[in-house]
Amino acid sequence: MTLMSWKALNKTVLVVFLISLFQIEVSANCPTCTGSIKTYLGTAPLSVNSGNNNNQNNPFWDLGIVPGSDDIAQFNDGRSYTWSANGETIKGIILSGNSSLTLDRPNEGNNPSFIIGGTPTNKGCITIRSGSTLNLKYITNLEHVNICVEDGGKIIIDSRNENRNDYIFNGVDINLGGPNAQIEFGEADIIIGNAGLGISGYTGTGCTLNADGSFSLPNPIPNITADPNKTNIEDFCQFLDAAGFGILPVEYIYFKSNFDNLKRAVKLSWATAKEINNSHFEVERAINSITNWNKIAEIEGVGWSDIPVDYSLYDEDLPLSGGIAYYRIKQIDFDGNLSYSETISERIGKIESTGKTWRVFPNPTSGNINIGLLELEKYRGEDISVKLINSGINATAIISKNIGSISSEVSRMLQTSKPGVYVLEISWGANVERFRILKN
Repeated sequence: MTLMSWKALNKTVLVVFLISLFQIEVSANCPTCTGSIKTYLGTAPLSVNSGNNNNQNNPFWDLGIVPGSDDIAQFNDGRSYTWSANGETIKGIILSGNSSLTLDRPNEGNNPSFIIGGTPTNKGCITIRSGSTLNLKYITNLEHVNICVEDGGKIIIDSRNENRNDYIFNGVDINLGGPNAQIEFGEADIIIGNAGLGISGYTGTGCTLNADGSFSLPNPIPNITADPNKTNIEDFCQFLDAAGFGILPVEYIYFKSNFDNLKRAVKLSWATAKEINNSHFEVERAINSITNWNKIAEIEGVGWSDIPVDYSLYDEDLPLSGGIAYYRIKQIDFDGNLSYSETISERIGKIESTGKTWRVFPNPTSGNINIGLLELEKYRGEDISVKLINSGINATAIISKNIGSISSEVSRMLQTSKPGVYVLEISWGANVERFRILKN
C-alpha cells in the first residue's frame, strides 16, 4: 500500500471516529431508558390498536408481544404512527429517527387511553429524540415518569375532544434539552397530582396575574407553550407554578416618563393593578444603548394589594452631554424571584457651555445638589476642593477627586442648613469657580 493510500485510510478512519463521537454526543442528550424495550418494526402497519385481541401476540413488535406495564415501547424508523388503546399501561416510550407517534383511543369514554409510568422507586421513561414528535390526543395519565425532550424534539398535548382532555402529571420530571425542545398544550385541562412536578431547561417565566383575576401567558414565548384559544390557561399557569415558575406578583397598569426641563430631571411613574408577595422595585437606566444597565433607585413595594398602587421618582443625575435615557423596572418578590417591566425612553438635551467648567443643579434646590463637568478638557484629574459659604462663614472644605462623593457631601451639608443664599466655591489646581445657590 502506498504512502498516499495510508494517509487516505487514516483520514477516513479519523472522520468515521469523529462522526461516531458526534453521534454519541447527540444521543447522550437524553439518558438511555432502562427496562424491557419493545420496538415496533418498520414493516408494520401505521395504525396500532391494542384493543384488538389479535394484537396481544402482534408479530409487528419485536419479541412478538405488545408492550405491557413493565415495558417501554420504541418507534425508531422515521414514520408516523397512531397507537390507539383503552387504558393501556406501559412503562415508557422512546421516539427516535424522526418518528412521530400519536396516542389515541378507538372509541369514546372517560377512561384514559394510556397510563404511562412506573412507581416512585422505579420510574417510567419518555424520551423524544431530536426530530421526533409525540402527540397525546386523548385522556392520558403520566404517573412517576421522567420525560426527556432533546433539542428539536416535541411533545404535543392537544385532545381531539374537549370532553376528553384531562392530562394528569403526577410525580413527573421534565427535562428540555434546549430552546427548540418543545412542549405545546392545545385542548388540555392539566391536573397536577400530589407527587408533584419538576421542569428543567424551561426558557420562560411564570404567568402574570391580571387585575381582573385572569392570567397572561409568559412573554416572550418560551419552549413550553399554551394555546390561548384552547388551553385552560389557569391550569397551565398552575402547571408552571407547581414546577417552581411562580405566578408573577405584579401587573403594571402603566409605566411612563416625563422630562422636566426646569429641573432637568426625568420623572418616572408607574402603577400596579395588583401585588402579590412584592418586596421591592429596582429602577435601572441605560444611556444611548440598552446593553449596559445601572441601578439608579430602589423603591419598596407594598407586598400585597388588591387595589391600584402608584409609584414615582425623579432621575436628576442626567448626563450633561445629553442623549437617550432608557428605563426599566426590575421587580423582586420576597422569594427572590424577579421580572422586568417594559423599557421606556426619554431624550435628554445637551447642556450648552456657559463659559464655566462646572455645572451645579438644580438651583434653587431643596437640599439635593449635583455637580457635573461641562468642559471635560479643563479638568485633568486634580484634587477638587469645595466650600459652601453663607454670611461669610466657611464650611468645612471637601477635598476629593470623586465628583459623585462631592455632590453627596454638599447635598448632606445643604440638607442640614437653613434656607437662604449660599456660595459654592469649587477649586482645582490653579482654578476657582463660584456659584450662588438658593436653598429653599
